[in-house]
Amino acid sequence: MTVPAPLHGEIKRFDHLVGIPVIGLVAFDVKAKTVCPEGLIFDVDEVRKLLAFARLFHLTVYFASLDSEGGPQG
Repeated sequence: MTVPAPLHGEIKRFDHLVGIPVIGLVAFDVKAKTVCPEGLIFDVDEVRKLLAFARLFHLTVYFASLDSEGGPQG
């Protein structure tokens, strides 16, 4: 419901939009990930859809990753 019908399956919306003075708007997509020996592994199709969103709306999109095992805070 948050993506226009013609763009369903083509873009993915991010989780948070942050305004930073002088920089502008920056988007964040938050993921709970387990760190593998190779690093963090992201779904290629999801990355492609976020990239399409970023290009369409001229935004920078970053991934913010949390340890899926939890940390000392929770």
